Amino acid sequence: MRQAREKAQLCPEDLADLAKTSATFFTQAEEGEEDPGRFLVECADRDLNQRGALLDLWARTYIAVHAAARTAVDRFQSEARHIRDYQPLMIPEFLHTSAYARAVAEAEVGSDSESNASLRSLHYADHGPPSLCLIVDETAIRRTVGTHDITHEQLKRLHSAAQRPHVSLHIIARTTRRHPGLRAPARTLTFGRRRTIAYADHATGPGALITEPGRVQDYCDLLAALQGAALPVDDSLALLDDAIGTPKRRAITTGSGPDPLAPHYAGRTGAPAPPWSSEKSREQTSPV
Repeated sequence: MRQAREKAQLCPEDLADLAKTSATFFTQAEEGEEDPGRFLVECADRDLNQRGALLDLWARTYIAVHAAARTAVDRFQSEARHIRDYQPLMIPEFLHTSAYARAVAEAEVGSDSESNASLRSLHYADHGPPSLCLIVDETAIRRTVGTHDITHEQLKRLHSAAQRPHVSLHIIARTTRRHPGLRAPARTLTFGRRRTIAYADHATGPGALITEPGRVQDYCDLLAALQGAALPVDDSLALLDDAIGTPKRRAITTGSGPDPLAPHYAGRTGAPAPPWSSEKSREQTSPV
């Protein structure tokens, strides 16, 4: 990053102002003393006309360091640009209400409900939320977890979140007899054009982070197939409306109401991640 900056004849203060950070922190990031984070790297990559090279280098290093340290998936999710998640049995954990999270934790045999419930949230870095593509089986929408009131409030929160521009919801109708997601949840996290990892939930304990390119591509293909088997966004929102007994609404709006995800991220000014693309093209991965 320093080499690219010096080649462009810019000083640390110039890029620090553009990235809304201090020149001291920017210099420490250049020297490898601090993790710059995705937002700062994206700003530097854009302003130095690096065409993704800086972002790719940062993502490769970030994934390698934290994977070797067996860092919890929350840390990866906080810096991801796109997250695509499939859940066959429950509402995606990113959007759990506290009551729903407790009910899920209490239902898990032999689990510590308090510690498990604390894991059911998605914490974002200060540059804002990643784009979320949520694929949910209708079974999860229709299942009562805890009580009817708990489930009803959870569905309302899901509905509210699905109105946000960075969230896209796709429901696989229960009338769909064949689709490849009958076994387990699946998730991919994308950091740049060429850096994607996968995450596999386990029934008990933490899940497994997957960085091997071939296996990651399998997860990308699986999630693309699941999204293809799911209903479009408008039809998914209509199905969710039916489940909670509300009138049909537009699938995605800019909206003026409160963001249901707001408690999980700070509102630092910066370019938000672009909305998730519904294209079914394969995500590109490269060795980490």
